[in-house]
Amino acid sequence: MPAAFGAHPTLLTQKLDLNSSDVAMRARAVAQLKADIDEAAELGLSRLVTLSGYDPGDAKRPDAMGWLAESMHQVCEYGKKYGVGITMETFDRAVEKRL
Repeated sequence: MPAAFGAHPTLLTQKLDLNSSDVAMRARAVAQLKADIDEAAELGLSRLVTLSGYDPGDAKRPDAMGWLAESMHQVCEYGKKYGVGITMETFDRAVEKRL
């Protein structure tokens, strides 16, 4: 049966955000996902599931989408080296979720 590494807990418990306006926050989120890819590969898993960052609202959304794309590019390139594909789930914008 196929299995995937769910990276949600590693991001959410540390309140990491792939599309944060804070460069250091994005770097920590990317570094965490790279560590998750390492673990997924070690477990023999070929897929990692992650989630986008928090929605910053209408005014900042275009910038956040660009930062998310930049973060995901780094994560996907890293995953490619280890044969781990990436699936991304987006946060629900209609329901506020503060963790």
